[in-house]
Amino acid sequence: VAIRVGEPQDSSWIARHICSTHMGLCASVSYLEKASPIRHPRDLAGDRLIVAEPLGIWDLRHTSSGEELTIHPQASLRTNDFMLAVKAVTENLGVSLVPDYYYADSDGADTTRIQAVLPEWKFRQRPVYLIYRNREVMSARLRMFIEFVLEWMPDALEEQGHRL
Repeated sequence: VAIRVGEPQDSSWIARHICSTHMGLCASVSYLEKASPIRHPRDLAGDRLIVAEPLGIWDLRHTSSGEELTIHPQASLRTNDFMLAVKAVTENLGVSLVPDYYYADSDGADTTRIQAVLPEWKFRQRPVYLIYRNREVMSARLRMFIEFVLEWMPDALEEQGHRL
């Protein structure tokens, strides 16, 4: 059993949708105080960008106007670990696109050091799946665990203030 963010890559696994993550741009307060003003995603061209794979292309959409823009960020740091990208942001290394629970006003988010950049511009939601191998050859404990996660996780996330 595993939790997968993004579309499953292996069709031999059974994938059960749990919720979706909301993605947005963020930077440290200190970085933003020193950087040129960021008023539009095009302004990011002059900033240090931290890219967390597999999100190497940033497809952004303005929430009220519907304007869409694709950015091919020239990364000053590229990683395959969102936690490392967030750590780099907190260390004033640049702007990154990460799940909003790392910076949005919710439990555990360090909103004193990290804040949204262009909050009206959003990246598409990324689905979160519980994936597992075979439905026929499954112990009762595993079946119960899967049922528990499918029922509990969306409620737990909503209770903590995360949008689903």
